[in-house]
This record gives sequence, structure tokens and C-alpha cells, in this order.
Amino acid sequence: MTAFGRVVWLTIVGAVLIVAGWSLPARGETGSEPEQTGVEVRLAGRLHEDGRIEVALQTWWNGQWSRGVFPSRRYLPADAVNGRWLASAPVRATSFQSQVRLSVEYPRWDGADGPGEFELRIDGQRYRSNCGHLALEFEDERLRLRTRDAACAEDKPLAAHRLAIPTGQGRQDVRIAARSDAGRVQLAVQHREGSGWSERLIPADSRLPERMRVGRWYHTFTVVLPPPPAALSGQLHRAASLDLIDGDFQIETDDRRFHGNCGVLELRAGEDAILVDSMDAQCTALTALATICGPDVHERNCDVQRNHAYEWERAWLQLGGAEGVRLELSEARALVDAIYRDYFPNRPHPPRVVRTSGDGTHYDAARHRIQLADWAMTLDAVLHETAHALIDSAGVDDPGHGARYLALLLELWQRYLPIVDTNAARTAALAAGLEVEDSVRPLLMRVRGPEALRDLICDHSLRSERLCRSLAGELDAGPMDGSAGGLGGSLGDLWWLSRVDADTGVRETTLVRESTEQFNGVSLARLSISCESDDQLEVAIWWRDLDAVSPRLSFRIGDGSRQSARWRTFSGGTWSGDEWAGHQALDAASFLQALNWRAAIAGALHVQFAQSRRVHRASFELRGLFSTPVQSALVRCGAERPARDSNAPIVDWGRFGADLWWGVAEDDEPPRTYVVSDTTISGTDRKARLQLECQQGELGFDVYWAVDEELARTVVYQIAGGAPQREEWTAGWARWGDVEYKWTGPEDAAGLVAELAWAARNGGALVVEARERGNPNRRYSARFELAGIFATPVQPNLVRCAR
Repeated sequence: MTAFGRVVWLTIVGAVLIVAGWSLPARGETGSEPEQTGVEVRLAGRLHEDGRIEVALQTWWNGQWSRGVFPSRRYLPADAVNGRWLASAPVRATSFQSQVRLSVEYPRWDGADGPGEFELRIDGQRYRSNCGHLALEFEDERLRLRTRDAACAEDKPLAAHRLAIPTGQGRQDVRIAARSDAGRVQLAVQHREGSGWSERLIPADSRLPERMRVGRWYHTFTVVLPPPPAALSGQLHRAASLDLIDGDFQIETDDRRFHGNCGVLELRAGEDAILVDSMDAQCTALTALATICGPDVHERNCDVQRNHAYEWERAWLQLGGAEGVRLELSEARALVDAIYRDYFPNRPHPPRVVRTSGDGTHYDAARHRIQLADWAMTLDAVLHETAHALIDSAGVDDPGHGARYLALLLELWQRYLPIVDTNAARTAALAAGLEVEDSVRPLLMRVRGPEALRDLICDHSLRSERLCRSLAGELDAGPMDGSAGGLGGSLGDLWWLSRVDADTGVRETTLVRESTEQFNGVSLARLSISCESDDQLEVAIWWRDLDAVSPRLSFRIGDGSRQSARWRTFSGGTWSGDEWAGHQALDAASFLQALNWRAAIAGALHVQFAQSRRVHRASFELRGLFSTPVQSALVRCGAERPARDSNAPIVDWGRFGADLWWGVAEDDEPPRTYVVSDTTISGTDRKARLQLECQQGELGFDVYWAVDEELARTVVYQIAGGAPQREEWTAGWARWGDVEYKWTGPEDAAGLVAELAWAARNGGALVVEARERGNPNRRYSARFELAGIFATPVQPNLVRCAR
């Protein structure tokens, strides 16, 4: 992996973007209107300048396409593994849905005369039970009612209602799936099924174009999402509400929720209460579920949720891969301070955070203090106790781990642990009978907390790559990708990360030192040493807030002599929210050997380069650089890679600045090697390109001109200020990307290339003049600097080709 490819892997970018320019063609990809059994959606993607693909969706509603729906995580990384599906954050989509209103009355509680029977109303239809017994069963999209016969001896059916026909409008969770596949991006959609997700629904034409314009939206064909499960809601008298959630009944009474099993609910009437039964978890026997007291009997509220809340919290942190992100005490204090001031910007004192020697972890309201045991020095534990502090500071009446507390905890997860599916976590809490409010005040005033979190765990000591990507709004691979942890640490301005890629099983290691020079408290440059998935050792210098760098880099190790060499260059990436460009060493191993020797006497590396009449300088201390916990992984880098066949071509890509690049087209047989120098035609803003290539064992040399008319075969050229030479070259045209070029080049390039290589030793230039065919008065001239053209890593391929 090149240094530029590694930009996205370590990218931490602000996730809040202004969505603009959503303009998609009118509907019409499908031949006929679908039946209203769900909702018709189409997916869309657009390319950003940093190579990421942003995804979104639209729904067909009321005869037109809705506005774009944008998940919070919606970016397919530029370095996404080919063929691997990634998923967006869930969003709510409007859909047709079967909706039924049910009301169960118990007239005896109202003082009415007559037997103590249940009276039911279902969408205007009325029913009455026998013997004070009523059973509700939901199965196969049907609601069946049963009661007793006249003798109260056996069950008998009372009614059956089909709930599969959409009768209203509901909402359901959906998410977008995306993957890079054979050079194109494929999109799909999933909808919520219980506590999980459906199979991917893939449109007939699901792939975005191979060539995409930056900023333009491209969309797929449509696909129909099935309707969400039937929604049954109503009341069991005025004392309790009744809902159908994921096929099971839920009752809420006296601020408590009870969730049935297996789609079964049985009611038995008593004098002052209704006894409610349901099936056990194995669907084998009825068990007591709840007691609904009459209007003159009330239960007291208490913190009955604590143990259940702990169990639910642990389960969802584990499921989301969000547990165990370790924090230092200073980091925990900084994070608590940032979150607390988000909610209470005018309060003078946030909670004090202390570390205790015992196992106790809690928020002490009397002292306004958060106590954390050693085991609790984690991000999730800090968020848990901070939620208690916020509840107390807001004066919210809540019994410990009650409905309001859980609502606030979910809000904190959503903002600071976005890898947790909070919608699903809320649904699971409700399904387990926990009380969760829809929201809790005070509302969030500021959003400094997420920024502080990114700075703490994503900039220096990278503790969770997956969480950092999620904070940046990128698509999520799920908790099983192996990226939630890894060996990471920091020591002053030196930090490191080493992890094993879950797909390849290869260890990837990065060591970073910040420059001594700083501006506004941040370093001007970074030195990185890395071993990536290609088992290749790399050394790079990163320059903050630069768009590009010149390839000539001057460096001095310790008090040694200054040296100058051409380094690879890269640009256009973001890291820690800043723009970066950089240099990459051509021979990393030799450079590190020199650094390692000097590090023994605590020297420093001094680098500089000149660009646009300005000299950029940076210094990096070498002390401790080769004694970190990841040193062994860097030493072993490449050790198991088989020796390269001396006759095999070198496979490499890179560039020296913006106007010289090289590569090897491995898909060609045999692989084609090329080196390209880019300049402008004299007196114009049009491009001219010089290309050296080895194709099919023959050395080629051509000059490409971005002009409109064909060129004559007669060409004049001058090498390093020598005498002009006139020759007959071949000529033609070709496309380079989206631009048509006219080209000229000698039939036998070996002699000319040998002359150019000799002149390049002294930094000479090649000036070429071509004329328009049929119009000798129209001439085009271009000047190509030869320095660097014959100094690329693929030069041995060209040398062998010339032989």
C-alpha cells in the first residue's frame, strides 16, 4: 500500500457536510407501478475529491421521489477492500404498513351492570369475551381472538383479522450497503428484521458508473422494500396500553412495560385486577407476565431497572464492538469536561474525575465527583457515569436507571459511540420491558464532546480505528472486522498502532513522530514508519496544510552532512481533520539504517524542501524511535516475502511532484511499464506529455499534444541546449482519459532515449516542436525537464526493455 493509499486508512475527517446539488432524473426505471405493499426506493452515490463515495437513498411517495435521505455514516472509503460489503448507519424510511387499533374495556371497573366480561373494538368491530377470559394470538400476519365456550369448559375462536394488508403509513429502519466490485461501486439496501437485518436487496442495475464525475449524483434502478411488521396498538382499559412489537405483545401500565413471548397474550378478569399471562421463552407453557391493577390500586415507582439496565448495556456494547476503549485519567477528565460543557456551557464546574483503588465506580452527587476503578477506565464506563452526572445536574426526577436516564445514555452513545446501533438498542430495551423515554432534557447545546473524543483516540494514540472512522461518518463494516482494538500507545510526541487485518491475517503497523516545530499547538509535520498489508516497509514525511510538495527533499541526520534526493510525493489526503501532502522514501530500509545508527546517540532528523519561493523545514527527534512495542513488527517487515526474481519486472507506482509519475500495468501481458512527464504547450494552457514505455518487449517514446488538428510527421527537437535536430516521426491520435491527444514519436526510440538518459545526468531538458498537418505556420512547442525521468523505481524495467 502506498503512502497515499494509507491516507484514507488513518483519515479522521469531520462528518458534518452540507448536502447540496441533489438532482436525480425523474422516475421511470421500472415498467409499472408496484403494489402498495411496502415502499419503492432507489439508491444513489457521488464521488468526492478525496476518493470517497457518498451514498444516499430516496423513496417513491405520493407520486414523486422524496428528498434525499442521508445516513450519518454514508461514505465508502477510497481504500475499501474489494468485494467487501460495508453498511451505513440506520435511517428511518416511510412505508405502507398494516395498522390496527384495538381497545379492550372492562366495564365492571366503571361501575357498569352485567357480567365481568371484556369488550373489544377492532377498527370499529365489536366483540365480547365469555367467562372473563380472552386470548390474543398473532401468527402468520393474522390476529386471532379466542375465549371460552358458554360452559366455560373449552376454548373457542372469537374472530380472526388479517394484518398483512397495508392500511396506513409507518416507518422502518433501513440501511445502505456498498462495496467496491471490479472497479465499480455496487449498492444495496437492507431493512430491519427483528433485532437484525434482512438479506441485501439489490436493484436490477445496482452499480455506479466506473468513471464518475466529482460532485455528481448517480442512481440505481429501484427496489421494493417490504412493509414493516404490522402495527397493533390500543388500550387494555384506561389503565394500560397495548402494542404489537416485532410480533409480540407489549403492555405498559403504571409506567412499567411487560413484553410477552411467542405472539400470545391471555387476559383473565378479576375483581380488582386483570391477570396477564404469556408464553415462556421456549413457547412451551404459559407464565405470569403482569398484573394490571384497578383504578383504585397503584404501584409505587422505584429503580427496578438497574440490573436489567446493566445487562442490556453490556450486551449492546459487546454487540456493537464498543467496549474496552481504554482511556488515561487525563483523557477521561478531558472528555467528561467537554461533554458536560456541551450540556451546561455556563456551569462553572464540571464533575471531578478521580481514580479509585477499589472496584467501586459511581457518580457521587453530594461531591459532584465521578469515581472510576481501574477496570472502569474505559470510554463506555465514562459515558455511563457522565450520564448520571448530567441527570443530577439537570434536576431530572429519575429513579437511578429509569426511563429518562436510559434516554440520555442512548443519546450519549449516538454522539460518542456511533458504532452502536442506538435505534436497535432502544428497541431491544423496550422489548425487554425496560422503560426508555423518547428524549430527556436538557437538550444538547454544543458539540465539543465529539471533537474532544476524536482528538483523544484518533489523533495521537489511535485506540479504535472503527470508532474513528464512524466518528468521521464513514460506512461501517460491523463489529467483527477486528479493528475495534489493536496494540496502540503513545509517549509524548511519539505514538504507534499495530493490528492484524481480519480479512488477510496480515499485521499492519504504523509508528509516528510529530515534528519539533509547531504552530498553534499542533505539529507542522509528521514522520511515519509503517509496514502495511503488502509487507512493504515505508518511510514518509507528512506536511500539514499543504496541497502539494516538490519531489526534491534535502535532509540531514544529526550533525552529519546535508543530502538531497528525489522522493516520491503524495497529496490530496486528510488526517486528523487537516490537509496533508508528503514525501515517501524510495529506499526505506537504507534510510532507516542511517536513522537507527544516529538514534543511539539521540540525534535528530532535519528535512526541508523549497516550493514557491518558500523553504519548508521540520525536525524530528530520534530518541526512542526504535524502542517502541511495535519495533519487532517493523523489523520483521518483509522478512517472509520471497526473494524477487531478478528477471521479473519491478511492480511500482508513484510520482515525483505533480508533473512526473510512473507505473506498471499488471493487467497487460506482459506487464507494461510507463514513465510520464507532464508540461504545458508553450504560450497556452494546454497539456503536453512525454511518455516512455516498455510494451511487448519494445521501448517506446512518444509526445502527446492536447491539440485539435492532426500533426505533421516532421518534428524538430533539441536536447540539453544542443543543436536542433529535424526528423520524421510517426504520428496519430489517442485518448488519455476523457481528453483526445495527438501524438508524435520515433519508430525506433532506443537511440533517442539513450541520448536523453545521458543528458538527464546533468539535469538537461528536451524541447520538442511539432507542426499542424497542412498548416506549417501553426507550431506547437513543449519543454520537458529530464531530471527524474530516468531515476524512478521502474527504470530497471526500461533498461532491460532497451536491451
